[in-house]
Amino acid sequence: MAVTKRASDELVGELKQFIRTRGSGYLQDPNVSSIGIGYKEKDGKRGTELALQFTVDRKVRPEGLESLRTVEIPETIDIGDGVRVPTDVVQRSYRPYFLVVDEEEGGEGEPGDAHGEVLRPFVKAAIDYGPPGGVREIECLELAATDAEASAAVTGYDPDFLAETVGVPRLDPSIEEDAVRLDGSEVIPYTHFSLALSTSRRFARWVAWNIDGGTIKKPARKGIGFIKDPRLPATAQVGNELYKDVGNKTNRLDRGHVARRADLLWGPLDEAKRANKDSFFYTNITPQMDDFNQSARHGLWGRLEDAVYEDVEVDDLRVSVFGGPVFNEDDRVFRGVGIPREFWKVLVFTEGGTLKCKAFLLTQSLVLPEALDLDEFRVFQVTLGELQERTHLGFPTEMNEADTMSARGALEALEARTPLELQSDIDWS
Repeated sequence: MAVTKRASDELVGELKQFIRTRGSGYLQDPNVSSIGIGYKEKDGKRGTELALQFTVDRKVRPEGLESLRTVEIPETIDIGDGVRVPTDVVQRSYRPYFLVVDEEEGGEGEPGDAHGEVLRPFVKAAIDYGPPGGVREIECLELAATDAEASAAVTGYDPDFLAETVGVPRLDPSIEEDAVRLDGSEVIPYTHFSLALSTSRRFARWVAWNIDGGTIKKPARKGIGFIKDPRLPATAQVGNELYKDVGNKTNRLDRGHVARRADLLWGPLDEAKRANKDSFFYTNITPQMDDFNQSARHGLWGRLEDAVYEDVEVDDLRVSVFGGPVFNEDDRVFRGVGIPREFWKVLVFTEGGTLKCKAFLLTQSLVLPEALDLDEFRVFQVTLGELQERTHLGFPTEMNEADTMSARGALEALEARTPLELQSDIDWS
């Protein structure tokens, strides 16, 4: 097999020997999942230059290496006798996959064509087989994922999760330049959710997540700490400096999840565990008072997703949710951070094959300085159009068409309406 147009069999042999003898040392890094012979990639496309290719669980900026307890991989590595080979780093991790190959189909380390395109002809990988086997190093080749495997590996909010495609919100032109970008995109993906982060406010403008109520798991949160996303500039994220107590002054601000942790814990167990960890990135956190979900109309705000399943025959037990804070120019500042006093949430689901969209707004009267206090939480059911005006977001056409409340129109100003008191006050029609 020709590994590259320019690569000699001799160099490939030297690379294999290097990986066999030195690869284990690189796999001690908790972020490195494999080292192998591969083509150097650019913009996600394979080129023709041979490289020592490392796969990592997360690609991060240099300043984010320490938080992952990992080190930077050099641009070239001496594999012996002064021969320096370029390196390549690709974000990819692995799960155990058992395949029986007929010996007549392919030789050692090279199965027949029926098993897919060879991405890397020689790899040393660290695979976690779970108890009792644990993590084991294996030497293998790597095949391109099948369509089914590739779709299973997709992370982030899934717009095709429901029977009808439901995209993510778009930022109005007035705030487009305020978005923190990852690889050129304002949409930042995590396991089962995605978000757009504001550079100026350092909180998410919107978070979108999917809930599969039929495959919910319950992995423990023990030992998982809140951390900044190392893929993004640390200065674009609000961390524990906002929430910690100072001296003998108790800080009543809590780190509140926008996408609820419990909503994200579904699918295969290892996937649910990844979502569990991802939910604790500060990009998914906004400051909330310590009794926020309990006080917001007797906990109604914190139970909106549960209320859908309790009161509606949700098709396939699937719901897509959008939420975030409302940024106002007169938001009170605490420790140099503007504290949102309004939050919004939109639930999208199908009932009897019909797409429905329900929007909600929570308002609070927030009294600062160093001693934080609240007047009252109020929860309203609103139209999607009202949220668009408040958030400067454009929601997809399919959501607007599914918002039956907007079809009736807002009858009165928000301040004049009666807040939701009980779950039974919600209009699911």
